[in-house]
Amino acid sequence: LGRAGGVRVEAEDLEMRNKAYIFTSTEGSVRAGDVRVEADHMLLDSRSGIDAETVAGGGDAGTVGVKAGELKMRNRAGISTSTGGLGRAGGVRVEAEDLEMRNEAYILTFRVKAPVARRPPHRSVREQFAHTVPRFYSFVPE
Repeated sequence: LGRAGGVRVEAEDLEMRNKAYIFTSTEGSVRAGDVRVEADHMLLDSRSGIDAETVAGGGDAGTVGVKAGELKMRNRAGISTSTGGLGRAGGVRVEAEDLEMRNEAYILTFRVKAPVARRPPHRSVREQFAHTVPRFYSFVPE
């Protein structure tokens, strides 16, 4: 499989609800693409999120950059990078003039080393390892 392409979204108002996702994903030894999202007003709600992931193998996850005047994250919404293999999780950068995080919203980057043979086909790192991410964990890298 090849490198995932990047994703760039620009909007005045962006509302994502009910498990809506903007993401890149790849499998194997290639790097996932980068995700950039910019909006004046952004709402992530009800398990929605922005993510770059590598499902398995040695590839690195891409990076995620979010820039907003107002960013509201609620009800387990998240911004993250992740890898389920030997690669590195990418960086996460969030810039917001006004940031609100409620009800288990998160910003994080993580790596889960798991044997590929035990992973059921067509399941993302987010689905397979969601139970390993602490519910109340919020991390904002510098």
